[in-house]
Amino acid sequence: MLDGIFSAAIFFISILIVLVLYRVFRGPTIYDRLNGILIIGLNVLAIILLIGMLQLEIDKYVDVAISYGIISFIVLIIITKYIVGRENHRGKHSSIDRHQYGEGLNKSIIDSTEHGKESLVSLEQDREHENDRC
Repeated sequence: MLDGIFSAAIFFISILIVLVLYRVFRGPTIYDRLNGILIIGLNVLAIILLIGMLQLEIDKYVDVAISYGIISFIVLIIITKYIVGRENHRGKHSSIDRHQYGEGLNKSIIDSTEHGKESLVSLEQDREHENDRC
């Protein structure tokens, strides 16, 4: 009886993976795609554990599932770092930039995201001007 339940669970989780693939390939934002990758990783982890229960060798499959989970998490972090680095390279500013330039210059940073490189130049000129005063 449990074999049928585990087999049905594996089948339904496989269908969920196929549905989430749509979100990974057609997601409106990159963050939707990253969430889709994370959900697929968790579903594969559940399938690994269910196969272990189905074959009555859960001890072997738990080790494989833990290893897969760790590798999946590390890959997701690497992909996220790459995407954030690419966005920062294109000129989009994050909270790290605000911390780096100080709270008093937040308006300049917000302007730089709206108006492009011209505002970044004025930000550097403001910093140089402040350094000249000191």
